Parts: sequence; C-alpha cells; structure tokens
Amino acid sequence: MKSASTLVALVGGVPSLSTLSDRATNATTVSVAAGTDLLERHARVEEAWRQATKRSSLYTIVDADPLDVVVSQWSARLQATQHDLELAIGLVTHQTVMTDFYLVDIDLGQPQMDWYFDLVARTAPDRVVPVAMTVAGVLEALGHLPHGRSLPTGPDLASQARAYVPVGSI
Repeated sequence: MKSASTLVALVGGVPSLSTLSDRATNATTVSVAAGTDLLERHARVEEAWRQATKRSSLYTIVDADPLDVVVSQWSARLQATQHDLELAIGLVTHQTVMTDFYLVDIDLGQPQMDWYFDLVARTAPDRVVPVAMTVAGVLEALGHLPHGRSLPTGPDLASQARAYVPVGSI
C-alpha cells in the first residue's frame, strides 16, 4: 500500500513525538505502543504503519522500524542469546508497509548500528540517514532527505538477516 505521505521511521533514542508534531507543520506522527512479547510487538508495529499510510501530510513519522522484531531478534542471535529470528522473519509479508527513510540515532548501539548503516545502507544508501535524535535534529534531517533508490520489500530485507553477520563480529 503506497502512502501519499513520505514515511519516515525513527530508530534509536526517539525525541518527544508530540513536540515534533507541534514544531513540524508538514509532518504528522504515529507512536507505537510497547508490546510485551514478539507477536504483540509485531502486531502493534504493523498497525502503526498501516495508520501511517492513511496520513496525507508531507511526512509521516513513526517511532519504530517496520522490521522492528526482525532487528531485535537478529541482534539477540548475534549476541548469542535466546532468539526467534525465523519466526520474526516469517511475520514479515509483502503486506508489511515499509518506510521510505530511516532516520537513525547517531548514538545507536551495536549491533543495531551495523544493521542500519551496513546491511540496510548497502541496499539503499540514501534511505538511511544518521541524525542527532533531537527534535531539531529530526526536523533538520527532514528538510534534507536525499533522493536515491528505494528500500527493498520487507520480506527481501528481512530474509537477509539469516546470513548477515557484521565484519566486526567475526
């Protein structure tokens, strides 16, 4: 489902969405409620992204990655802790709404930093934007989003989690 709005995912230390919405006249925000387990979190993220596609502002900003559960389970696997990566990958379908841009906190920790700035950036380098995760930083980034090839579909990107291991982790 294509949105009339440019969809933007905030990843990392997200600033106050209400303040962001108040200061950005050309953007609306959608917040994802915390989920208690993998399936609940996935359902809440999916619902937030479905809501985002119904917005008509220039930008719609969501405070979660549409592949949130894949990234969290991939991170757990990489850190040799209990994970359900295959389940998370299986939850992502062609109906999964993908973001147009990732605004990623410059202070995001590892291994998530590798996911966004290596794996995702290799598929669509202009769609992953490092940002100081403040209201001013996000507004500045929105005003300078680059053009470039689109991100792959959710299933295509999620499936890469199976084999992707950052060089620094070997």
